Order: sequence, then structure tokens, then C-alpha cells
Amino acid sequence: LPVQRALPRLREVTSVAGRYTVVQRDGRHARLLLAKNPAGWLEAFDVLDRSLPVILSVNAQGPDGRDTSWLWDVDYRVLRGGPVYVTGERRLDLALRLDIAGVPFQLTNSFEEALAAQPPGKVDVIANYTAFQQIRSEFGRAV
Repeated sequence: LPVQRALPRLREVTSVAGRYTVVQRDGRHARLLLAKNPAGWLEAFDVLDRSLPVILSVNAQGPDGRDTSWLWDVDYRVLRGGPVYVTGERRLDLALRLDIAGVPFQLTNSFEEALAAQPPGKVDVIANYTAFQQIRSEFGRAV
């Protein structure tokens, strides 16, 4: 396929299985980014809008793997300087990792709480697999 034909069509893609989708609730527009491993988290960091708050969500269910030691393989220092909210079943594991990296954060009990803590407008969300799926389910999986 010639590049000249492909590029305009690629620009029309807004979501791939929910990834990069923007969901809305109460005036908040959350862009969903899936990150399943350290390399995926680093790639997600590359596409963050640094002017926006970010919500991080981590679980450790079967599809994710129960071991969260991989959190230590991610350099979270890039998140310094912006509002960071932490949620998910393994939020305390992630909170410890962020604390060691010197990244200030707000710990929340649920994604809904983290989203409600944001002012109206845009927010980026990075979640591992099952956390991502749970968030999508909260929005009816219509993403």
C-alpha cells in the first residue's frame, strides 16, 4: 500500500482495542493508555501530555502476573513535576516505588475516586492489563 494512501487513514484511527481512547465523565476526559510491562510503561510515558495529571493503576491478577517486582524496572522519575494519582489493587506497591523514585503522588482507593479528584478537563491514565479492562468496564466497554 502506498504511504500516501495509508497515512490519511492512519490519522483516522482513534483507538486500538480501547488503547488511546478518550472516555468522558463529569467533564473529565480521560485518555486510556495500556502498559503491560516495563517497556510498555516507558512507551506510555513518551506519549503523556506533561501538562496533564496522570492516573496510574496497577493490579496483579492472573493475566498480569502476581509478581509486581517489575515495577522496579520502570524509571518513574519522568513523572516528577506533575500531578500523579495512584490506584488499583496493588496501589501500595506502586506507591512505594514512586516514593523511592522521588515522585510525589496522591493515593486513591479506586479509579473513580482518582478521576473525581481531577478538575474538569483532560487527564491521562496508564494501567496494566486487568486494571485497564476494569476501567474500560466502568465506561461500558464502549471504547
